[in-house]
Amino acid sequence: MRVFIHVDGIRCAGCANAIDQKLRALGAEKVDLDFRTFTAKIDFPFDDTPDDEMMNVISSLGYQPIYLGKELEENL
Repeated sequence: MRVFIHVDGIRCAGCANAIDQKLRALGAEKVDLDFRTFTAKIDFPFDDTPDDEMMNVISSLGYQPIYLGKELEENL
């Protein structure tokens, strides 16, 4: 399962690293942050993603997350 979140406020590799570490602690296998679009692509090994927890973790780091949606594994 891939989840897409717009993350307003990311500016540097340190921002990306902090978000990456927290999301991996929730079970994410891979986190890709695009600084041009401020979009995070987060891959999980399971279909039941912790959407509310992800949004709360990103918010707690001082960023404004906007949930964009999910993509099922067969579409990846």
